Amino acid sequence: MRTMDSDARRFLTVAVEVARVRHGVAVEPRDFAVAHVLRELIPAGESPTISAQNSMSPPQIRMSPEVEEILALKTDEPVVLGEFLALAEKSGPELCEYLGVN
Repeated sequence: MRTMDSDARRFLTVAVEVARVRHGVAVEPRDFAVAHVLRELIPAGESPTISAQNSMSPPQIRMSPEVEEILALKTDEPVVLGEFLALAEKSGPELCEYLGVN
C-alpha cells in the first residue's frame, strides 16, 4: 500500500465519513465529490472534525475497487489529493460541477 501525503489522508478521512452518512460499506468515487464540496466549505488551515452520526455502516469501511487500485498502485510516489479528485471526475460526469470541472 502506498503512503499518502497529508492532504490526501485528510481528504480520505472526510470521504470515509461521507460514506458513513449514506450508510455505505465502502468509499466510492462519488464520496470524493461530496468530500471535495465539504473541503471547500472548511476554512483554510482548519482540520475537518466531522463524524457521521447514527450510521449503519460497519465500523471498518472498505475501499471500492477503484479506490483500492489507487492505493495499491506499484510506485514509490505517495497518493496525492489530485488522484482522488480525478477518480471522482472520471466516474461521474454529473459530479464535475461539484469538482470545479466543466
